[in-house]
Amino acid sequence: MRRRLIAAGRSRMRRLKRRASLRRIRSMAVSLRAKFFTACLLMAFTTGLLGAYAQWTQRGIGAFATRTYDQTFIAMGNLRSAQNGLLKLRASLEREEVRMRDRPAAMRSPNESLVLAAALPSMLAHLSVAHERGVSAAARASADRLRDRLLTLRDILRQRGTPAMFQALDTLESDFDGAVEIHAADASRDRREIERLTEASNRQTLIAVGLSAFAAILISYLLARAVLPPIRTAVSAARAISSGRLDTEIQTRGRDEVAVLLRALARMQASLVEKIGHINRLAAAATGQAELLRLQNGRFEGALDNMIQGLSMFDANGRLAVYNRRFEEMFGPPVDGARPGSLVVSGVPAVHVVPGTHNLEMPDGRVIALSHQPMADGGWVDTFEDVTERLHAEASLERMARYDGLTKLPNRTFFRERLEEALDKARERGPVVLCLDLDGFKAVNDTLGHMIGDDLLRVVAQRLLDCVRATDVVGRLGGDEFAIIQAEAGGAAESEGLAKRIIEALSTVFEIEHFQVAISVSIGIAREDGAPGETLAERATALLKNADVALYRAKVEGRSTFRFFAAEMDRKLQIRRLLELDLRTALEKGQFELVFQPLVDAGRGGVCCFEALLRWNHPVRGVVSPDEFIPLAEETGLIKAIGRWVLQSACTEAAAWPDAVSVAVNLSPVQFNNPFLAAEVVRALDVSGLDPRRLELEITESVLIMEDALVLTTLHQIRDLGVRIALDDFGTGYSSLSYLRRFPFDKIKIDRSFVSDLAAEDNIAIVRAIMGLGQALKMSVVAEGVETVEQQAVLVGEGCTELQGYYFSAPCAAGHVHGLIDRLRTVLPRCA
Repeated sequence: MRRRLIAAGRSRMRRLKRRASLRRIRSMAVSLRAKFFTACLLMAFTTGLLGAYAQWTQRGIGAFATRTYDQTFIAMGNLRSAQNGLLKLRASLEREEVRMRDRPAAMRSPNESLVLAAALPSMLAHLSVAHERGVSAAARASADRLRDRLLTLRDILRQRGTPAMFQALDTLESDFDGAVEIHAADASRDRREIERLTEASNRQTLIAVGLSAFAAILISYLLARAVLPPIRTAVSAARAISSGRLDTEIQTRGRDEVAVLLRALARMQASLVEKIGHINRLAAAATGQAELLRLQNGRFEGALDNMIQGLSMFDANGRLAVYNRRFEEMFGPPVDGARPGSLVVSGVPAVHVVPGTHNLEMPDGRVIALSHQPMADGGWVDTFEDVTERLHAEASLERMARYDGLTKLPNRTFFRERLEEALDKARERGPVVLCLDLDGFKAVNDTLGHMIGDDLLRVVAQRLLDCVRATDVVGRLGGDEFAIIQAEAGGAAESEGLAKRIIEALSTVFEIEHFQVAISVSIGIAREDGAPGETLAERATALLKNADVALYRAKVEGRSTFRFFAAEMDRKLQIRRLLELDLRTALEKGQFELVFQPLVDAGRGGVCCFEALLRWNHPVRGVVSPDEFIPLAEETGLIKAIGRWVLQSACTEAAAWPDAVSVAVNLSPVQFNNPFLAAEVVRALDVSGLDPRRLELEITESVLIMEDALVLTTLHQIRDLGVRIALDDFGTGYSSLSYLRRFPFDKIKIDRSFVSDLAAEDNIAIVRAIMGLGQALKMSVVAEGVETVEQQAVLVGEGCTELQGYYFSAPCAAGHVHGLIDRLRTVLPRCA
């Protein structure tokens, strides 16, 4: 019995404890909800107070603004209406007064009283409203005063006193203005009061918003401090369990919901620790040698199957023991699907090889690299690698290194190798080399584009192959340069025949992408007769150099032709190269000099201009002709720097001449490739201080043949400066008239070839035509090369405006210019 009582007591105690725990959990749950509910109530109460306060302040301001509108603005509106009625009344009275001015007083009509009687009720009504709505006593008094004045005006009109009437009107109008000012002052005062109240309301609202925000932040902070720390503790414990850190101690203090959650996590952690320990013990017991062996086999198979080479292993009896997946991909599975242990493998060549690596050519065209390595037990291991693509790539690289990618012809490197082979094989007669350069190819590239140019080069290569024999070698050296080796040329006639065939083949119009392209070719030919003591490389270099020299001679002598190499050509080329080297240093060494030849005015007499001419005083060669070094300077691009020096020096010299004398400077076509040419002209004028109207720039028709927008733009920029533009050597081009139409020149110069033989009927006709053209276009006409008095007389008679030539003076140094001006002024007769 006692035991039963004790057991029953214990059971009851347990029930009571469970009930107490449930009550604590419920109380803790209520506590968190209470915290959130209390915080929300406080924030809602604060927000409500803020809204009520804002509404109260805005309602007061609105009421005050409404009162201002209802009182002041309505009063002013009625006052303005009454004032407008007064103005209309005055206008009506003035019209009536004018109409009745000439009538006797007895005959006047009582229209004034009628007008007032009609207008007075409305005006009095408006004044009554203004009195009722007046805000201040002064406003109401002013309305009363105006009403009294109106009544007084009515009495005056009844007495028909015109002077008194208008005097009363003036007083009434002044009172109206005063009343309006009083009401406006009231409105302004009310507006300022509204602004003050609004500002005060805004400040108070801002303070209330700030206090509300502070209260919200404080409530949120207190709530966060009460709720977040235990939640962080629970999250940290959950993360530790999920990451496998089961030795982390979990604090379970507290009586709220989070504490209950922490105690549940602690029990979960203890359970996981127990179960994981049990699992580990089971895994350790199950691990054995069989598992290790399986793992090692798996690794071995994985390594074999992931090899990029095929692998096969044979035992001492020649039976296949192991092979991998790559081996099966390369040769297929063993015969009849046999696995390791079979004697035959399909597709593997039955060869016996020595240890090492060997390339095997397969029936299907593949190349397999086989590495054969014997093993100590009598078996062997073979590895296989498909090297077909690699060999193809190496062959492709070899072709790229030796052949031109565009035309598929031998490139310069391979061509030299073939030339050295031909030289090495030559016995009695050495090979012949033809160097070819396409004439007009750059124009095709510039006008039709590089894609058309590339297509043209491919067609040219094919035509060259069609012209040569199977034993000849055609190569592309680069750009539009080709070369041919005649390894077995019988003599000069055979090489000449080949050159003529090539010129004829390449002179035929090409059809490229619906375009008709016309080019020509220049050819240089050189034969190698053997040079004992020289290496093959030196002989090949010399042969190519000689053919290139002959090619240069062919291009100089007219293009679309061929020339055989001669020793004299090399000598002239060496002289030209030396001259080019000297020309590159002539400017900085001060070897250039300007001389000046006068142009005389055919109408007034005397010098009107000097043409600046460049001279090169070479320290060894003496004076070098401009015809010799100017083309060289243009070809090398040195003409740009030389032309800049000429322009600056000529302007500087001309600045010291009389104002009526100009200077003419020739511009090379190459200088127009410079987009800053106009800026260089401006700089020369600024540095020298020369008036732009005293500068003339002479250009030839070859500048305009370029048909470049940059040329015309530059010419217009220079002409806009005030500089005059002259067209030199007019009449020698094939389309001079079109140039004159495209650009308004200031002057045209007749070429000396027409002046030298004026007795010829054709020449004088050309001169007359040019004179007429110059007059029609209002251009000055200059005749060059005047050497006799008869030429002067004919040219003046035909209307030439300026003359130039040795008849007047040869080119002179800058120091003789002033003396020449004085001499020609006094000696030259007037030719008017």
